[in-house]
Amino acid sequence: METSNPTPGACNVDAFLVRWKAGALGVEIATCIVGSVGSGLSLWCLVSCKRIKSGMKLQLCLFFSLLFLINLVAMPGAAVAELLAVQCHQFTPTVHLGQVALYTIAATMERNACALLAVYRFAAVCWPHKYQVLSHQLVVAVLNGIVLGGVMLLWLVVFLKQDLDELDVNNPSLYDMGRELYFGILLTPMVVAFVAYVAMISVITYRKHSMGEQERERPSMREQVYFAVGVLIVINLLLDGPHIILHLMGIPSKDLAFIVIHVVYRLHFALDPIIFIGLNAQYRRKVLLLALPGCSLPVASNTGESSIRRIPAGGVARPDDAGSTV
Repeated sequence: METSNPTPGACNVDAFLVRWKAGALGVEIATCIVGSVGSGLSLWCLVSCKRIKSGMKLQLCLFFSLLFLINLVAMPGAAVAELLAVQCHQFTPTVHLGQVALYTIAATMERNACALLAVYRFAAVCWPHKYQVLSHQLVVAVLNGIVLGGVMLLWLVVFLKQDLDELDVNNPSLYDMGRELYFGILLTPMVVAFVAYVAMISVITYRKHSMGEQERERPSMREQVYFAVGVLIVINLLLDGPHIILHLMGIPSKDLAFIVIHVVYRLHFALDPIIFIGLNAQYRRKVLLLALPGCSLPVASNTGESSIRRIPAGGVARPDDAGSTV
């Protein structure tokens, strides 16, 4: 590795890490662009959908709103701050801390929102009558407000009490009480989401074995949304595993492992909306009609049959006519 002379503040520029971080920044900016467009389209699909219950719509809109904020503002700021730190650029510590704080708080809130989604999907499958109460819009808003508001408050306390002169600002897990917070509000939601998802899949699999063959071959809109959310949870768990291990091991931000693992982890900010839209036939068709007006696309009915409907250029597509209410 090539190392230049120390710059003010006892910071050494490692040319090898700078090249890696510059390449990583390119991937992360591309991720932000794709993620911003994807999460914006997901919000549009959800807001305009008339076949989804208000409680679940609120949860999913909150989840994708956090993704939109992360992709549009929080992640670009944090990624640039990481590159500047590797290059030993001197900039205002409070501005640096603010960029890292915004990204960390938004990303942790998104993790917890994902865990709440998993718990709600589990409740919908196992206790559908209780789910009707839990999915009331006010109940959903209160639960999300308590959990996500608590996450924000805890991180704010941690960020405000730090000594910026003796801190690896880009790695909050090295802050005073930072690692404990990673255990409590990042690792715990991962475990909760995993347990809820495994339990939900087990119940669904058991029930499908007891159904008739004809019923098994009719995926409703509800099942498509369940499947899409389930795939989101699995992808998030796979990408978040190495990330949380990295932070719990206390690896500093000026380390190649920190740079590479964060590039991989941050891919889920773009993959989540792509997967959500791609695995839902109604939303997929809606986006395709937006991108390619006037094309002929199959329309799936709630009986599992398909037909071809041609939407004239400039016409209004109504892909929400098919499928059951979620």
